[in-house]
Amino acid sequence: LVKKRITMTFDCEWKGNVGTLTEKFVYSDGEQQTHVWEMTLDGEKLTGRASDVIGVANGKVIGNSVHLTYSLEVPYEGKSYAFDFSDWSQRIDDRVVINRVEMKKWGVKF
Repeated sequence: LVKKRITMTFDCEWKGNVGTLTEKFVYSDGEQQTHVWEMTLDGEKLTGRASDVIGVANGKVIGNSVHLTYSLEVPYEGKSYAFDFSDWSQRIDDRVVINRVEMKKWGVKF
């Protein structure tokens, strides 16, 4: 069930095997967010850090897809909650990426 639609734009710059990925989110209710990742690519293995990621995001590049798993602090009504994410991104072309994210808390999907 879709709760909100998100339009995202990405800007990524690589220096060797280290990249900075800036994600800009515009939600269907008008909310906007910016999220900055520092990513490291080692072969097919991808690791990432961001200010609201707990520890390190771990992932793998599989063809034109990337799968990341991580825990993220999510603000909600003045508080912050940790959720576990499974995040799949599939590049369709140079302008389009399809992203599917699964959020869980205590093993329950949200």
